[in-house]
Amino acid sequence: MTNHSALDTGKLDGNKTIDVFMLSQDPNIAMQEMMQALDALRNVYDEENNALVAADTRRFMNLQEKKIEAAQRYHDSAAQLIDRREEFESIDPALRKRLREMHSGFSETTQRNIDGIERMNKSVQRLSDRIHKSALKMALRDAPNYRRNGMLTQQDKPVSMGINESA
Repeated sequence: MTNHSALDTGKLDGNKTIDVFMLSQDPNIAMQEMMQALDALRNVYDEENNALVAADTRRFMNLQEKKIEAAQRYHDSAAQLIDRREEFESIDPALRKRLREMHSGFSETTQRNIDGIERMNKSVQRLSDRIHKSALKMALRDAPNYRRNGMLTQQDKPVSMGINESA
């Protein structure tokens, strides 16, 4: 299949530019390009899901730029389909059905991705809590201890005391 699509470069503030993916003028080809954009984004999510299952944070983070680019292309394609919806009423019904099926599969992949990210967030939170508890435990263990009579217990190190007047 020949890809008649193009990237349209637009100017933003200053010297920044943004590339917008443009679908073909032919509605059937444009629909196929939309499916390619959806498939590319699904593939990135699949890679990301595999990284999440393997707890490979580095691979997960390295996929973020690729995911942003694929999501932007998908977004641009979907926006154009919506803008040109009248043109797409006459496309091949088999293409329309295939796109619906792809969206259904994509929704499942997206849900797996969300579940995996939530699991990773919970793991990171548990790790953070453990580090915090360990640091607190060490600080309390090494802090000066006073007896009931107010006398300081024997310490091997000097005790520094002060008043915080910032409140």
